[in-house]
Amino acid sequence: MTCLGDSRRLQARATGAYPKYLLSGIVRCGVCGSNLVVSGPRHAYVYASRVNGGVHACANKLRLPRVRLEKQLQPAAIGES
Repeated sequence: MTCLGDSRRLQARATGAYPKYLLSGIVRCGVCGSNLVVSGPRHAYVYASRVNGGVHACANKLRLPRVRLEKQLQPAAIGES
């Protein structure tokens, strides 16, 4: 997993809108480099190449529940211990 500091700003500049979810456009797969996106009826973070890759999908099967992950990261994001 790789974090990209300015990618949200660059994405907003390119599309005219900020990403809908907290980690979209910030985290990338360490295996294939694809973006972390929210997918499925349970709204889990997954890597885009896994969802959209078909036969060439990344081997990284990571699925993180969006709500639980964002709640865990929220104190760190606002500077609490």
